[in-house]
Amino acid sequence: MREDLVFLRDDWFRQDKSFSPEHAAEFRALVSEGLERADEYDAVSFWMQVSRAVSRSRNGHTNVNADDPPFPGLPFMAWWFRDGLHVVKAAPPYAHLLGARVERIGTQDATRAVASVAPYIAGIDRRIRVVSPRYLRIPALLHRLGITASDSEARLTFRLTKGSQEEIVLPAEMSGDPGQADSEEWGVLIPSEPRIPGRWLHVLDTVRSRPAIYRDSVDVDYEWLSEGHRILYIRSNRVAGSGDEDMSLTWKLMGLIMTEVVPNAVQVVVVDLRLNSGGNFGNAILFAQALPRVLSAEARVYVLVSGSTFSAAIVTAAMLKDSGGPRVTLVGSKMGDTARFWAEGSRVCLPNSKLSIKPSWGLQDWEEAGLDLARYFWANVVWGPRQRIDLSPEIEIESTFEEYQAGRDPALERVLATPR
Repeated sequence: MREDLVFLRDDWFRQDKSFSPEHAAEFRALVSEGLERADEYDAVSFWMQVSRAVSRSRNGHTNVNADDPPFPGLPFMAWWFRDGLHVVKAAPPYAHLLGARVERIGTQDATRAVASVAPYIAGIDRRIRVVSPRYLRIPALLHRLGITASDSEARLTFRLTKGSQEEIVLPAEMSGDPGQADSEEWGVLIPSEPRIPGRWLHVLDTVRSRPAIYRDSVDVDYEWLSEGHRILYIRSNRVAGSGDEDMSLTWKLMGLIMTEVVPNAVQVVVVDLRLNSGGNFGNAILFAQALPRVLSAEARVYVLVSGSTFSAAIVTAAMLKDSGGPRVTLVGSKMGDTARFWAEGSRVCLPNSKLSIKPSWGLQDWEEAGLDLARYFWANVVWGPRQRIDLSPEIEIESTFEEYQAGRDPALERVLATPR
């Protein structure tokens, strides 16, 4: 553990540029504390100390294990909706908890519990809230924070869908949902293949026709939402290609413009980036520059965003907004990072614990124009906005659990109802 902490301080930290002077001092103090107390640590408390130190950057790209705690979790997965934290997936023995609202986790209500785990999660408050359900289901972490009484179980209070309240002690599962295909935090919103043996049950299992946003993860997919090819819906879960072809998404998007957008009198294009954690924004440059310019002057582009819109997905939204100006409208909730963030860098594993920690060395700002090449990541300077833009959603809307459970998509419904 001491070797890993020295490596973190002397080797990893040298690669990262995201810490302010104040946060850098806090990082060093936490590493020093870890060096002094290493004899007291087990794997959980060591991970907590490293996570707390790394998260002091307050930069979402500078994180440990991609914000996925490497310890057994409780037999359910939850998500924050506009009206609270609700169970969306559960192991078969706990099917009755599906849809329940999490009222209390151990000694704290759900909101206070988020504040307790926040120091161990990288990023701004919006990002922390989105990622927090992963941390709130780890009894070992909750126990060390004084929220629960054991590393292996936790007492929770749920408000069940029928309105009654239930307090239950849940054990930690040594293995998670075998059907969980996508490792991103938003993957819990998408039901897995029903035929997978032992898969956990999902709130949307009974919904006959799921909204496109909650269908299987794709690099890009599209469909026409109106007769006459007037409204085109484009969905993407990652700004990266498939398999070994990282830039293959570029040609898929350009092919979409050539074969679908240009030949038709498109009035509205909806670009759905709500469940997109990023990738390589080079894939989106040509698409974002071209799409608004091949449309008629009366046509509109709506970009759907959320707290899970992150990294290269934020960049894609920014490039569309810059290219289309007032004809491009952002719809949804605030994204998972500010327009100014640190990124780039490759993951580094600590030599002994093998914790994977991502350094960030490239500064980017996707709202400001005329950036200084000496300070900012070169690609941001080249393809950044030509004038100052605002990446706040112009139409703010976020789903309630009831809407989600019913198979509705209020943001898309709002766009389709907008007069044209």
